[in-house]
Amino acid sequence: MDDAKVHWPTPAWPTRSLFAVHPPPTQMVLEPSAGSGGIASVLAEVGHTVTATEVRPECAEPLRRILPKSQGHRVIIADFLRLPPRVERLVASWDHFSIVANPPYKPAEIMLRHVRAALALRPDYCAQLLPIGFLASKNRARFWSDYPPTAIYILSERPRFTGGGGNQDIMWCVWERGVREQRIRHLSRGIL
Repeated sequence: MDDAKVHWPTPAWPTRSLFAVHPPPTQMVLEPSAGSGGIASVLAEVGHTVTATEVRPECAEPLRRILPKSQGHRVIIADFLRLPPRVERLVASWDHFSIVANPPYKPAEIMLRHVRAALALRPDYCAQLLPIGFLASKNRARFWSDYPPTAIYILSERPRFTGGGGNQDIMWCVWERGVREQRIRHLSRGIL
């Protein structure tokens, strides 16, 4: 199976668990790898205005149903790693914004590029759903040194991603502009 075509939407509970303890502080949120809307739907449900980018055109209609333009949401079919100028202008026009994403997991280098690209936009808050093994790599040691997260939330239960998954330990890594302290906490469905 071609890893670039694998699509495992994020179940709602990991995102709701994160938001119960550490929600995005801004109204505007960018979801740069939206898929069919697993994270974007939770963002919209709790009242955020979402701009979702997704590389696969077949995800456009499901995303538009979840994120109606009439409510201020935007759906942009584009590769986040090759942000079109209109997305860059849009993000630059926001005084404050957050990013919440489940970046592509394979290969790990693509995941790292997604996380770096998100952090390069300088959001107020950036949450990335990552495999715990992403922490333990000699190749990524420099990344963790250069970009230490302000919070790590370890999911105490492995999510069952729609279409597959469930065989990895997962964590949310959160970066917040201007925050220096670090915290680590376990999250479970029970905190909802």
